[in-house]
Amino acid sequence: MDEKSFILGLSNRAKVVSRAGRRPPYATQDGAWELITMIETVSACLEMLPPMVIFKGAAHYKGWYSELKASDDINLAENALFAYSGKGYTTDQLGMQWLCNLFEPRTREGLESGEYRLLLLDGHRSHYNLPFCRFAWHHRILLMSYPGHSTHLLQPLDVVLLAPLEKAYGAAAAAYLRGTRTGVTKCSFWKFYCVAQRTACTKSNIKAAWRACGIIPFNLDMVLTKLQGSKETAGTIHVTPRKTARTFQKIQTPANRLQISQQAQRAITYLESGAPSESAIEHIRKLSHQTEIAYTRAQIAEVEMQDIRRAYAGKTAPKVNRKKLTSVLVIDGLAIIGMEKEAEEKECKATLKREAKVQRGISKGKEKAHHRSSTRIAAQESEEEAGFSGSELEDHEWDQGEDSASSTHAMGLRSKGGWGAG
Repeated sequence: MDEKSFILGLSNRAKVVSRAGRRPPYATQDGAWELITMIETVSACLEMLPPMVIFKGAAHYKGWYSELKASDDINLAENALFAYSGKGYTTDQLGMQWLCNLFEPRTREGLESGEYRLLLLDGHRSHYNLPFCRFAWHHRILLMSYPGHSTHLLQPLDVVLLAPLEKAYGAAAAAYLRGTRTGVTKCSFWKFYCVAQRTACTKSNIKAAWRACGIIPFNLDMVLTKLQGSKETAGTIHVTPRKTARTFQKIQTPANRLQISQQAQRAITYLESGAPSESAIEHIRKLSHQTEIAYTRAQIAEVEMQDIRRAYAGKTAPKVNRKKLTSVLVIDGLAIIGMEKEAEEKECKATLKREAKVQRGISKGKEKAHHRSSTRIAAQESEEEAGFSGSELEDHEWDQGEDSASSTHAMGLRSKGGWGAG
């Protein structure tokens, strides 16, 4: 058993092809220096126990495990333990949780009653406290510690397995960075770790790790020969011959900023000292040639950068969901997947309720609109009927007025005797 720390945004070393004479080039890294600690365990049966992942944080957040159920190795994800600490390191409490919830139940299968188990540990303090040793004693687990400063020779994980595991993780992270330019987060860490473990922690590598440490099969010479070789190399002194003659080289075109500055200084020195102008002219010609090359490359790089920006337009780092999942210190992957399913079901039910509420509101609005429109139509019809009756009454009154006027005029004529005389 051993701890291994991974840095989220740090990939492995890469080989970069560049022009001769340039300063050592550098590969672009993510820049995220957050630490994640993995507790790895390998057995003599050529099996690797599920890891314990320790994140830096104050609780388990939902965004950390959004890609857990979509992992390539779902069995590994369900059996792994996930924890958190203030700095991302292991603690006495987390070491105890690892022993109780991972090592003891996983190694108990297939044992007969009364058999002991041997656990090889380094000298970290989280492995040697009273609760840890008491639990191991009651469950027939023998603890054996490596001597100080010897894990690089005696620890199988340190000697063989952890280096290729870190290299495989760095390669996966670097490929992801080149493809997306969005950075590595806690959410995507588990995916890269699964790829690295599947690549590095094979049965052949596990067997080679036990053999390289001289444990299985037991062979002291595997370690002693390394110690003797280190002592012999430490006693030898390598003396490099000192250069006594200065070598003069032909004037060449500068390949980097430092060489350009040096040749420009030489040209200025030649011109100021009144030396023959041929050397100064040659330096200036080389500087002019290099300036044209640098300007051309800058234009090409600008065009390529514009193409890259257009290709990666809109691709930003995904935002991690900071909703708290649980405050339990240690939880296994199966429980996390179950919690995520329950949360998804609750969200689905809430979405359905919101949609039903919206539909009910729409239907009620339609009913109210229909009621208002029908009321408006009825009011218009009643107004129209009232208007027709009023016009008929006015016409009747007008007719009566005309009749009364004509009768009054006739009575006036009779009184004057107009009709009788005729």
